[in-house]
Amino acid sequence: MSDQLATAPQWQPPAGTLTVVAAHPDDETFGAGGLIHSWAQAGHEVVVITVTDGEGARTDLAEPGTVRRRELRAALSCLSDRHLQWHRLGIPDGEVTSRIPFVEGAIKTRLLNGGTLIVPFEHDGHPDREATARVCIDLARRKGMSVLRYPIFAWQTGTPELWQSLDLVRFDLSAAAQLAKSRAIRCFASQLDGTSSDAVMSTHLLGYFSRPYEGFLR
Repeated sequence: MSDQLATAPQWQPPAGTLTVVAAHPDDETFGAGGLIHSWAQAGHEVVVITVTDGEGARTDLAEPGTVRRRELRAALSCLSDRHLQWHRLGIPDGEVTSRIPFVEGAIKTRLLNGGTLIVPFEHDGHPDREATARVCIDLARRKGMSVLRYPIFAWQTGTPELWQSLDLVRFDLSAAAQLAKSRAIRCFASQLDGTSSDAVMSTHLLGYFSRPYEGFLR
């Protein structure tokens, strides 16, 4: 998989707004943190939309939703010293599939005309990500927007047959973008800490997000 992505065509968004949709706080950073940094530092507008607060990932924590939101604010500050718009939809973690009409309407009202939409992969293996992806892909089609998807779990679980069937592109990261993304990832301590429970993001999985490029699916 690494070799296939390393030789994938290079890509960058056309000029305009970049809207990154995440099912949970941290998806946007793991999947597209380097792109967010690069696009914002180039002076373009970046909008981040989080569908849930991701509170279901660490039920052993007191007020896990508050923890995840605080981590995201810190991560966005690491990704850019310019203001990044952040819209929080507040859907309960794990309930995106049952709230599709609300999610669709809320995202639709926050999408600007034109620009590029970056969304989860619709076969990532998590129901919130997959439902979010399908809503966004349908909205992009109806609005005539360019849409690309970012894998999270699928980097680890996807089969060779899956990757061969997909149109992969690569966004190369500068040293500054790699550093900003690394710092932002470290803000999500609740997902990296395995002292009281198994870490949500394993060391092996984290390796996919420390590459000098980010992979997207067209």
